[in-house]
Amino acid sequence: MKRIFLVLTTLVFTAGFIGGCLLPFYSHDTAEHLVNLIGGAIRERLGVELKPSVQLSLAIFFNNLKVVLLTLAFGFTIIGPLLVAAGNGAILGLVASYSVLKGYSPLVVAASILPHGVLELGAVLYVIGFSIELGWNFWRSALKGSLGEYKGLLRAAPRRLAPAVLAIFVAALIEGLVTPVVVAWVRGF
Repeated sequence: MKRIFLVLTTLVFTAGFIGGCLLPFYSHDTAEHLVNLIGGAIRERLGVELKPSVQLSLAIFFNNLKVVLLTLAFGFTIIGPLLVAAGNGAILGLVASYSVLKGYSPLVVAASILPHGVLELGAVLYVIGFSIELGWNFWRSALKGSLGEYKGLLRAAPRRLAPAVLAIFVAALIEGLVTPVVVAWVRGF
């Protein structure tokens, strides 16, 4: 992947993260309302009990895989994947910041994100960057009058995305089985 697409994705995610972190300081009520909506949507979307289990891990994986596939499907718009990056950053920043303001230790908040988040975030940002690259190449090839370059990139997509999907799967296993144990352990301090 051209580095520029990953850099752009990371910058947009970071801007969303900063905005999400700042929201509770500007409007606590709005932040609280959004966090409650996000929590309810996650519980409804996953459709499983939020306790450590393989079932939870699989629900997380399939949800994240659906987001990845939708991001790829809307890659041709270029703006769609950028909105996914900004939105994911904003949600993560909002929940982290709000949790700390509600009295959770920053260490507990970090423990609830980092064990799985490093793999998941890296993979998702890669997929978003690749989606933007697909969109960019689609429009560039279309304007040239030949979609040959775009088709080549599309053919390479399964090979290039397989490691990201594997990382998302491993991250889901960690999130559903390991992260809760790490959080409980950190809370014991």
